[in-house]
Amino acid sequence: KESEKQPKGLSVKTVSNIRTMLYSAFDKAVAEHLMVSNPVVGCKLPKREKQEMKTMQIEDLGRFFAEAKASGKFEFYYVEFSTGLRRGELLGLKWEDVNYEKKTLTIRRQVIRVQGHIEEGPLKTKNAYRTVAIGDDVIDILQDPENLTRLREYTDSLGLPLYEMSAAIHKGTKELMLYTAECLAKLPPIKQYEAEVITRDELLEKDTQSFTVTSDGETYYVDAPFLVKVLNRVDMEDYESLQYFQSVLIKSGIIDALRERGIQEGDTVNIYDFEFEFVN
Repeated sequence: KESEKQPKGLSVKTVSNIRTMLYSAFDKAVAEHLMVSNPVVGCKLPKREKQEMKTMQIEDLGRFFAEAKASGKFEFYYVEFSTGLRRGELLGLKWEDVNYEKKTLTIRRQVIRVQGHIEEGPLKTKNAYRTVAIGDDVIDILQDPENLTRLREYTDSLGLPLYEMSAAIHKGTKELMLYTAECLAKLPPIKQYEAEVITRDELLEKDTQSFTVTSDGETYYVDAPFLVKVLNRVDMEDYESLQYFQSVLIKSGIIDALRERGIQEGDTVNIYDFEFEFVN
């Protein structure tokens, strides 16, 4: 359309700034009796057009940071994206403004252009002097490069690899995953526990389910001859095996007996030198 080719004129913000300046000027003229009224009063500002916020997709952000890394400006842009600092404030940062322990940046100055020259200057307002919290990822970005050198020397002394990583540009993640997979492949096969179930009839035959519970004030001791067979069949390092052992304790009435004796969460139970903390 022809109307779309026409220049749109000044922005709403520019018009608003001009109106504010003219209003103040004419208002002063009225106060000094140079004018009868302020002609700006009643002037309507153009309506602001609502614009949807445009955000970068994660894929675009990754490509952006990759380009920033290649151009040597990765740290600059990463801190800007993470903190929302103005460009002048970001350029005005110094190492003394970084507090690694408290994980903060202190904004004390800005870099501005004065008559074509780049200079360091004060911030515009009192509130602009502030402290900004930063995350661990920013702390890692701003760490002294010598720390990485020392860490590499340490891992080399242990014979371990060191992978420099960045989630933003996916640096080092593939290498770490491949190394992890290689280490996992060297592990022995996972031991599959198959419970050798003791039936309820076996537990009940010949009154083998009898037991006693005693306590010395610190530890609860369970004397149950039928549990010797159970202890010999279970693997205490296997979760499913422990689940089976717990079910035997419940069905045999030992758990109820411990509660009757006043056992509390975290107290120690000893069954033929096998000890564990009681959990309700």
